[in-house]
Amino acid sequence: MVVAFVAEKPSVAELIARELGADRKEADAWRSPEVWVTWLVGHVGELAEPGDIRPQWRRWTLEDLPILAVPPWRVAEAGRTRFEAAARVVRAAEVERVVCATDAGREGELIFRSFAELAGLAKPVERLWVSSLTTAGLRAGLAALRPLADYDGLARAAQGRAWIDWWLGMNAS
Repeated sequence: MVVAFVAEKPSVAELIARELGADRKEADAWRSPEVWVTWLVGHVGELAEPGDIRPQWRRWTLEDLPILAVPPWRVAEAGRTRFEAAARVVRAAEVERVVCATDAGREGELIFRSFAELAGLAKPVERLWVSSLTTAGLRAGLAALRPLADYDGLARAAQGRAWIDWWLGMNAS
């Protein structure tokens, strides 16, 4: 079976792939028989526009404010091609588990969690948490993978910040 890593950017995917011996580059991932390393391009997901939630919100009127919906995620048009490539990798039947290898921090967590939700990811996920992309830092992180659930609090904080930004933008601008 295969372990798929999802990095936040192509340069990090290449470093991880090199460290893990995934030396065959294809359009959607670096590959070896045991490891596939794919990448996103930052935020491939975005919160839906109000008009996508309720048709009457397509046209702004003062009477509709405040807009207090919980916006769902949608694939950002600018990131659609990369989203689809990475989603194909994590959805592949050969992939047994996934490793979140986005940047260590709130934004990296949000980038992966929105991707995972949009991709319908239901496989076991671990978290690679590194703040140094040196060989030693990467090796230490790979040796200490943690359950993704260990970062649920950080993911909730990131999601909350995204919703607040959306609500303020829709209601105060």
